[in-house]
Amino acid sequence: MYILLASKICTWKRAFTLLELMVVVIIIAILATIGYVSWQAQLEKRRADNAQIILRAACHAEQIFYSWQNKYTDNWDALDISNPNNIDPYYTYTISGTPSSLTITAQRKGKTEGFCIDSECTILGFQANLPPKSF
Repeated sequence: MYILLASKICTWKRAFTLLELMVVVIIIAILATIGYVSWQAQLEKRRADNAQIILRAACHAEQIFYSWQNKYTDNWDALDISNPNNIDPYYTYTISGTPSSLTITAQRKGKTEGFCIDSECTILGFQANLPPKSF
């Protein structure tokens, strides 16, 4: 009798159908896609934050240079920081400095958007053909 019960228990086993397995795979794929898109957005946000940090550091280096030389420079080598174009592979940094004014720009490589900072260290966002917006 014990053997019969064991065999009945074994006969009740049932496997997953192909349809059930495909539904689970589709749900996992949808969740993975949502997670990947969210992850990419967070990476882009981190890169933009890093660009703003570099702009502020460059602005402070320009202010120190101005306090010693009484003018701004457009030369990265004259500042007491490393050239960010050699450090950040995602943005292109440029200095537009005249003796009395300053603009440092970080433009996203391959895109028309980025950030710029003025001599008062105010960061503005920009897109091509649109006026800058304040942050």
